[in-house]
Amino acid sequence: MVWLWIQALSCAYYGIFGGLASSTATTMIFSRHASGHVSLVRSATLVILLANLMVTLRLTVVSAVVAPGLIAPTATVLGAGFCAGLVVTLYGWRKLTETGALPLPEVQNP
Repeated sequence: MVWLWIQALSCAYYGIFGGLASSTATTMIFSRHASGHVSLVRSATLVILLANLMVTLRLTVVSAVVAPGLIAPTATVLGAGFCAGLVVTLYGWRKLTETGALPLPEVQNP
């Protein structure tokens, strides 16, 4: 059980920090791994969803710095997208952890 949570947290780690750095690169790397290994599709999906959630947070922070007067409407729109994405991601995470071991690819610096 502990090992399963460590694996789930590594999916979260890849998704969160990959999304903060570059959600496009994270999506590309994990979709490439998933296309080569069918067993990685579910964990790659979770990583990609988390990376895309980070985009909404990143855009909210950037827009708050650039145009502080527009933070309320921007946060409303991006917050709605974040909440909807979070629901889907948590559902996917729950389904993924129910299936047992989470395979993760070996990620290297390109």
